[in-house]
Amino acid sequence: MFTSDRRNAIQQIVAENEKVDVSELARKFNVSEVTIRKDLVFLEKSGIVIRTHGGAVARDNVMPPSGGTLTPPELHRLRSIAKLAAYYIDDSDFIYLGTGAVCSKIAEELSKKEQLTVLTNNVTAIALMAQNPNLHVISTPGSAVSKNGETMLAGTDTLQYLKDKYVDKAIISPDAVKLNTGYSVQDSGICDIYKTVMENADDTLMAVTSDCFNKNAFSPLGDLSVCSRVITDERIPDAFTEYYSSNDIQVFTSYDLNNLEAARQTER
Repeated sequence: MFTSDRRNAIQQIVAENEKVDVSELARKFNVSEVTIRKDLVFLEKSGIVIRTHGGAVARDNVMPPSGGTLTPPELHRLRSIAKLAAYYIDDSDFIYLGTGAVCSKIAEELSKKEQLTVLTNNVTAIALMAQNPNLHVISTPGSAVSKNGETMLAGTDTLQYLKDKYVDKAIISPDAVKLNTGYSVQDSGICDIYKTVMENADDTLMAVTSDCFNKNAFSPLGDLSVCSRVITDERIPDAFTEYYSSNDIQVFTSYDLNNLEAARQTER
């Protein structure tokens, strides 16, 4: 097959599946992974794909804001983030779960746990997890606020309550991530809450959709070193993957979830 024909074929696969995997393409076209990466570089320069860790995704495939209507592929990516986040939470953990659509989806996965203590101001998450009698769900006080289809508790009472609460792990979903400015959120009140929680957490996990990268929001949370793990979808830009790797910050995507689920099936 000529190079141009292979690249046209890859473009068609991207159009149909919204993403491609380097190793799978190499096997399909019987060429090296180096050759496939060169193809993806060409397609990226042509404005067709965005290269990611282990593959590429369609350039026009962008996650809508929280509260928007999700397509099946977008919902799949959100669920992948949620499953990965839940994978790194132990039943014995005492955790804080943040607000927003990503954290609400994580709550769905956490509700399947056998035992867990969750402190949260995420009203949607409280309703989801309270259905499992084996979970201990602690709600903060505060005033109910609705944004982008999500309801949360915020305000002075919430902040004061959290100042002397300590957790094993904090799961937070920022609105924006940038290399030079770090993590940020739109709401200054939520920012103060997150900063307080992060100061009192042994470990912080950032759960963020890839459309938040290379963006700034109004209120800064801190630089990229404030967390030990980042969980996102496969569309994370290469520059961030490289930064996290060089600074010993673990980053996990749905690519890793596939490997974890495959390993689980093998163990059975």
